[in-house]
Amino acid sequence: YIGEGGHGGGLYNSGNNSQVINCTFSGNFTKEYEDDSGYRSGAAASLPKTNVGSGGGIFNTGKNLLLKNCTAADNKTGNPGSDEGFYVCGGGIYNDPAGSVKLQNTLLANNQVCESSYGPDAYGTFESLGYNLIENTQDCIITGTLTGNITGVDPKLDSLKNNGGPTLTHALLPTSPAIDAGYSSDTSTDQRGFPRPVDIPGIPNASDSSDI
Repeated sequence: YIGEGGHGGGLYNSGNNSQVINCTFSGNFTKEYEDDSGYRSGAAASLPKTNVGSGGGIFNTGKNLLLKNCTAADNKTGNPGSDEGFYVCGGGIYNDPAGSVKLQNTLLANNQVCESSYGPDAYGTFESLGYNLIENTQDCIITGTLTGNITGVDPKLDSLKNNGGPTLTHALLPTSPAIDAGYSSDTSTDQRGFPRPVDIPGIPNASDSSDI
């Protein structure tokens, strides 16, 4: 397509089985085509802006992808063309039918798709390994172990900033439902390299007092 924006604003996974652990995908997007009349010629010059890029944060196709202790927030897809009849899906994650995505102790929220497209936070079928928070489950199917999963609620994330460690993160605000609602499994540190779990007194623990 003319003006193709490309899939996977933060990660395009194809050809390898991959594990992503203790990572944040934030502020990624599939780019809208910017009209350049000098580039287009003939009939193409009259076409509207177009974009066929799905998976604002992550696009997975044909392979197995594990997301463990990850956050995908504030990612989005660009705008599709008005006449081409295609859509862009999966503001946070797009999983192609030929691929497999497993989610464990992972948070998907505040992602967006453009008007008339599908799956704001996730599009496709996903296998849960438990203790995930997915704010908007529209247009996605969650199978597997649903223990500890939280859906349909605002995770109350702070903005992306330096909360310690080598990379930026979204901290959980004090009233976040993700606090003490997760399970650390075999990971003893978070993305910042800080120890986990850390129990917050007065908040019921879903498992071992880790946050999602």
